[in-house]
Amino acid sequence: MKHAHLLLILAVLCTTACKKDEIDLSSLTSNPFDAEYNGDPIFAMVDQETVEQTISGVVQQRLNVTVSVRSDLFPIATSYQVRAVRGSTTQVFFLNAQDHDRFVVSVAGVSPGDVECWSLQLGNAGEFGGGNDVCGTAE
Repeated sequence: MKHAHLLLILAVLCTTACKKDEIDLSSLTSNPFDAEYNGDPIFAMVDQETVEQTISGVVQQRLNVTVSVRSDLFPIATSYQVRAVRGSTTQVFFLNAQDHDRFVVSVAGVSPGDVECWSLQLGNAGEFGGGNDVCGTAE
């Protein structure tokens, strides 16, 4: 009888200890690698400069925007990609800790006062998640 009582207590403990609450996937929005991310901005403009360039004898202005990645928001340190979309143009940057979490997006043929924006998304292993827009103004 004593053993039966002990077995009953162990059975109750085991079944209640294994009870897990359902995970609500829609509430998991704090990982910047997830498409549903809704936390702080991942990308920020650090610097912008407008430079002259000559292509085939034609002088034009190029806007270069240096962007930083808030890697402190990552759950763990990892290499990653950034997809930069501007209109119909898409660039993908492959970054890791050695890149100091910065990259440059640019556009040629700008005039002073032109505002150019890129839609940036964070990615890993070919899948892209959260992001935000970054803009620069040509001088």
